[in-house]
Amino acid sequence: MKKQLKKELGLFDVFAISTGAMFSSGFFLLPGIASHYTGPSVFLAYLLAGLLILPKFQPHYLVRVVHISFSTAVSAH
Repeated sequence: MKKQLKKELGLFDVFAISTGAMFSSGFFLLPGIASHYTGPSVFLAYLLAGLLILPKFQPHYLVRVVHISFSTAVSAH
C-alpha cells in the first residue's frame, strides 16, 4: 500500500510559494507589459541594465587589473 503524503503547508512553504510567484511575475510578465507600451526600445533598456551589472560578476583580480591599467594610463597623460 502506498504511503499518503501529509496535506499541510508550513510558514516556509507558503513563503517559498509566494516569493516564487512574485519573482515569476517580475521575470515573465513585466517585460511583456513594458514592451507593449515602449515597443522595441525595451530591448535596449534590458541590454543597458545587463551591461551595467556585468562588473559585479567579474572576478576581483580582473577588476583590480583593469583599475590599475586605467589609473596608470590616466596618470601617464
